[in-house]
Amino acid sequence: MALPTDAALFPAGPLLPATAKSLSRAWLAANRDILGEMTSKLTVQQSLGIGGRNKFINGNFAINQRGMGTGVTLAAGQYGHDRWKAGSAGCQYTTAPNGTDTDLNITSGALVQVVEAGSVEPGTYCVSWEGSAQLYLGGTSYASSPYILSNVPGGGSIGFQFSTGSLGRVQLELASAPTPFERRALGIELALCQRYYETGKLLLGGAYPSGGVGAQAYGEAQFKVTKRAVPTMTQLAASSSANVQSNAFTSTTTSSASVFCTHDVNPGNFSLSLYWAASAEL
Repeated sequence: MALPTDAALFPAGPLLPATAKSLSRAWLAANRDILGEMTSKLTVQQSLGIGGRNKFINGNFAINQRGMGTGVTLAAGQYGHDRWKAGSAGCQYTTAPNGTDTDLNITSGALVQVVEAGSVEPGTYCVSWEGSAQLYLGGTSYASSPYILSNVPGGGSIGFQFSTGSLGRVQLELASAPTPFERRALGIELALCQRYYETGKLLLGGAYPSGGVGAQAYGEAQFKVTKRAVPTMTQLAASSSANVQSNAFTSTTTSSASVFCTHDVNPGNFSLSLYWAASAEL
């Protein structure tokens, strides 16, 4: 994005008094570097797909760390595609690709996203989406897209529930009318999701001489993204081990989780391949 020239800003002719033209040119010259930096940052932000207009995370259902298939059945409160969970009666939905996005068809129950309090500033919000699903917001009747929320006080989390029907490109923005869907870069969207949920793998292994039975080895799983709160750690089914009596998570913080395993062979080698999930969902 190029900066305007003096000629464009100050055309020839008696449109401005000479003094005003001179002062305006002086201001532009003094602030050209600042304006250039601002323009550069805006251009980089747009090209990287960083954005921040859409308060929903994974509004196009492109992130799927839990590996949901094309037909999904969720119990009440269970998460499916990242940041989306079933309502109080559970939820069933199917998925279909739509360009770089994924569209859902909710066949029973409802799908919910809770927007964290820190993302809700005071003002008027517009909720928009593609498809026939209806929005239900506590205390209101079901509504079609777009839906305007006036005088939101801010500082509190909000749960948005979508009923049966097709659903895609869901957006929540501080605005009084909908704008085109903000599609952030996949890496940015994944990092936003990982603040709430992340999976990974930890490897431990070695050899113990005589007297090694009952000895313990320790490792640490470092999270890619700092969690919203101290997460709940889960060992996933793909984990495997050899000559390990037991293993468990010990201390967990918002940035890492410690793991130990107990050796059960004397002497011998041991190994632990631990697949884990860290959940700090709302």
